Amino acid sequence: MSRGARIFWIFTGLFAIFVVGSAGAVVLAAHAVHSMPMIEVSVREHGPEGTHIGFAIPAAAVGAGLAIAPHVVPDEAWQEMRVDLDAELAELPPQWRETSREMIRALADMPDAVLVEVDDHQDHVRVEKRGSELVVTVRSSDADVDVTVPIALLDRVAELVDG
Repeated sequence: MSRGARIFWIFTGLFAIFVVGSAGAVVLAAHAVHSMPMIEVSVREHGPEGTHIGFAIPAAAVGAGLAIAPHVVPDEAWQEMRVDLDAELAELPPQWRETSREMIRALADMPDAVLVEVDDHQDHVRVEKRGSELVVTVRSSDADVDVTVPIALLDRVAELVDG
């Protein structure tokens, strides 16, 4: 085989390895995103002018955002948010802050169950623990709303709220 042919086959082999490796990386990344917990929101308005908004966000992305937020948000803005949050939380019973994380952890450990269900013949609201997620379903005369949030993310939010 000539030197030129050997060089051609070496580059062809390297290119094939690159293509297979890249395809494998894409498949691995797609599998990782598909298998990770997601925050899912779907809002569907009824009627001829009704719209549908739906999206899914990897919970890890939100968790990462929560982890870096205190470091990238300017101190003045962060303090203002904390003051606003503390004012909202002050309206809740004092023991709520102390027990919220315990309740979230207990929620993670409990078996699947419907936590709240309200039906007033016009609107139906259901909150349930399903697997490792909290699922909220609202059916009303003007819209259907579905929200799914990983319980582990709720624990992370509660940790951030506690400061």
